[in-house]
Amino acid sequence: MSYVGDLMRRGIPVQVIIAGPTGSGKQTQSKIIAERLGIVHVSSGDIIKAGAQDGPVALKMAESYASSGTLVPDTLISAVMAHRLGQDDVLQKGWLMEGYPRNLQQAKSMEVSGFMPHVFVQLEIPEDVIHRRLEHRRKDPATGDEYHLLDDPPPEEDVALCERLVRDERDSHAEIERRLVRYKETIDELRSHFAAIIEVVNADQSVEDVTRDILAAVERHRFH
Repeated sequence: MSYVGDLMRRGIPVQVIIAGPTGSGKQTQSKIIAERLGIVHVSSGDIIKAGAQDGPVALKMAESYASSGTLVPDTLISAVMAHRLGQDDVLQKGWLMEGYPRNLQQAKSMEVSGFMPHVFVQLEIPEDVIHRRLEHRRKDPATGDEYHLLDDPPPEEDVALCERLVRDERDSHAEIERRLVRYKETIDELRSHFAAIIEVVNADQSVEDVTRDILAAVERHRFH
């Protein structure tokens, strides 16, 4: 029986963290992997956006930081995540965490709250590939359709469409660099903290191949 299957058979919910730089595809992979394993996708960004209106006070405070482009303080985001991880659906099904923890303090806070991952998956991808992926993304504000100027360009004959395409300000070269610097400032301490359970996956592949490798990484992992 597989590792994941054995955990499920024994009633132990699978718990996974997926980390990676901007443009590594971690959001896409997190959704796919969570669905494949039947566990809850827990995204810090999604939680803040969804719960800002009617969630606990901590959520509303976190949203005010996020909406202004300011990093949410460690103690605040940790309280928000602990609240979500303690809800019934997550406790019963297991979880896949995306966007948290972002640094060592958050990782320690998570563990103090009683939440320990079985595996920490780090997605690795060259920075030039990240820039290529993100800087050429465009969106049609009229329909919400997304395009990539190199890999999935809009039809040239549709002049009106081509003229109204916009780029998210977060996909500018400078903003990508800023996010990469922030990621590199803390990833080494997270790698060290989760050294016993880390699995590194090459994210410079097709979506299907990355999914395959993440699932294999989860299956390979064993506690010692």
